Amino acid sequence: MEAFRSTSRESSRNQTISLSQDVNLFDYLRPRFSYDAQYAASRLAPHTVGEDTLGLPRFSVTGTRRISVQVGLVHAVRSLARLRDERLDEEAEPGSPRWLLVKLERWADMITDPTVTYSTSEGSEYRDMPALPGWRYQTGLEPVLDGVLPWDRSTNRSWQASGGFRPVSTMSVRVEYSSSDTRNLYASYWNRQKSMTWPAGSVTWSGLASLAGLDRLLSTGTVTTGYRIETTESGRFEDEVYTPTTETVSRRWSPLLSLNATLENDVQITFSDNLTNSDTRNFTGTQARTRSGSSSAQLKIQYAFSAPGGIAIPLPLLDRLRISFRSDLTTSLTITRTRTVSELLGGLLGDQLQSDREEWRIEPALNYDFGTVTAGLTGIFGWKTDRVNSQYDQRDTGMNVWVTINF
Repeated sequence: MEAFRSTSRESSRNQTISLSQDVNLFDYLRPRFSYDAQYAASRLAPHTVGEDTLGLPRFSVTGTRRISVQVGLVHAVRSLARLRDERLDEEAEPGSPRWLLVKLERWADMITDPTVTYSTSEGSEYRDMPALPGWRYQTGLEPVLDGVLPWDRSTNRSWQASGGFRPVSTMSVRVEYSSSDTRNLYASYWNRQKSMTWPAGSVTWSGLASLAGLDRLLSTGTVTTGYRIETTESGRFEDEVYTPTTETVSRRWSPLLSLNATLENDVQITFSDNLTNSDTRNFTGTQARTRSGSSSAQLKIQYAFSAPGGIAIPLPLLDRLRISFRSDLTTSLTITRTRTVSELLGGLLGDQLQSDREEWRIEPALNYDFGTVTAGLTGIFGWKTDRVNSQYDQRDTGMNVWVTINF
């Protein structure tokens, strides 16, 4: 009698470690310490006949250490302002220390506590290794193995800071800053990418419905605009000497204008417009520049209603039929326009317009909830135009119909 034995071996693994600790230092500082590690390992199973064999293991890990500190600026300002004797506030003269403390306490309600975050991460990947790593590698504490050249290795350090204030009750202003330094080891050379976002800010105003003339049309209305400059530089280290290769500066209005409004008849209107202009310089070869721009705008009108009494069909011989429904029927119309332009400056053949593409898309939609069944219909009408190469011109017409049955 022949004995059979069935064995199994692990072919892949994914594991995550997350640790965090919050500390409150009398509401003046609220730091948060965190550590995350992602480990993955796999052994490929080749298609063999006979004995079941697995390939040599490959594994990777990324460990991230992060500290985020929320500065209790509001609490600090209020604590300073309350050092005074509030019974003497009415006698404070403009410009006096007491008068300044009174103003500080009022200004505290307009401030948003700033937050500063610093993080570092390091990761590596190894392939065709004779054995799996130990626990120190799997937890990200030692992401580099001694005496073994990794197939891939990367490091990252980043800073982030944000804060804001409210000059009036219906307006908020937010300011942000971020920077990062990422390095990747490839073919014994360290490639580097540095990025910085500054200035970056946004303004939101929710008092649109209070304007004279609009108060009769709108029940709610919010307007948002934002602007940021992003600078990215790429290069490499050779013999510990850093050489930049490209630099890209992007100026983004994100959004240039964003409008969310609800009319008095419950019609919802959403409009957003985004604009980006980028300039890329090459420090090697011809040192040509690439100037590109993109813009996108979208308008969406949505209305939800029910008709328990029914709606007549406005057609001869059918006007006596009525369609009634109690749940909300949601109707919407979405119009989207995007345009991208790219131009090469200072090339060997002079300035060249590489692409100039524009796309329009119109999508009317209906959605209805029958309770256990939900259904929707979306029409698609669109066209694309390329002013440089007409072979990319096309027209799109279609319809999406979906039904969901809940058991």
